[in-house]
Amino acid sequence: MFFKKRMQASVQRRRFSKENTLLAGPWIGEFGWELFCWQGYLRSRSREFEKVIIASRPAMEPLYADFCHEFIPYVPNGHGVAGYKNYEHKVWPDIARQRPFREYISGKFHIGYNRDYPCRSSKAFLNQKFFKYGNNSDQLSYDIVLHIRNTDKKNSGWRNGWEPSVWQDFLKYIEQAGFNNICCIGDVNSAGIVDGCVDKRGLPLNELFDLLSSSRVLVGPSSGPMHLGALCGCPHVVWSGEHPNQPKYEKFWNPFGTPVKYIHDADWKPPVELAVQHTLEMMRDTE
Repeated sequence: MFFKKRMQASVQRRRFSKENTLLAGPWIGEFGWELFCWQGYLRSRSREFEKVIIASRPAMEPLYADFCHEFIPYVPNGHGVAGYKNYEHKVWPDIARQRPFREYISGKFHIGYNRDYPCRSSKAFLNQKFFKYGNNSDQLSYDIVLHIRNTDKKNSGWRNGWEPSVWQDFLKYIEQAGFNNICCIGDVNSAGIVDGCVDKRGLPLNELFDLLSSSRVLVGPSSGPMHLGALCGCPHVVWSGEHPNQPKYEKFWNPFGTPVKYIHDADWKPPVELAVQHTLEMMRDTE
């Protein structure tokens, strides 16, 4: 709280300066935390500045396009990402050194993920401003979108949920219900594919926005792409074994009230029949 008040005071003192610039980042934590504890916070602060410069992973530029004047791509080292942290990130970056900004940016305006004032939780940034991503596209419209999480970052493989054979059973039940316009999304290195689905993994983020905005239901275990569904208005069926995830999906990380059906299962492996039931109910409810 002291840091936030100090920043607000310093902003007010230079508010009308022609060199009133915000340099923020780099963000090196998880995608979901960047969505709901960082980009919305920067958007809410951006109106206080004449120029906004943001650093994050190269693929994240579309997240900030509606308010960012300049984007600096930054690739953090390591894959030990959990929450707002990257445990393997050893060399702390100073993006102010990458461009000739020092003559008009003080440390008071350089905010971001840092060791002294990290984005600890959604409660740290209650006054966020969110943007609804995506446009309707007939070419990117699907009945059901699957995110088949398949990652081992920070030994999190058990959170991947179902085995491939169970996903195949899920698809069989869905097709028997009359739906066969189904695709899979995600990073090609950390998301799986089911035979019979259209492979839409590896889409640029702005195209993924349009796909989610245009599709009827998103299904999968808790992940960054599942959280993105809330900001694209895509109804979703999601599961995890962590109780704090339910209020995130249903309220705190769902600013537009996107429909969601949450399943809690300690092993991240809910009965396939239950997931099918919720998916078909969501299809019916949002038709």
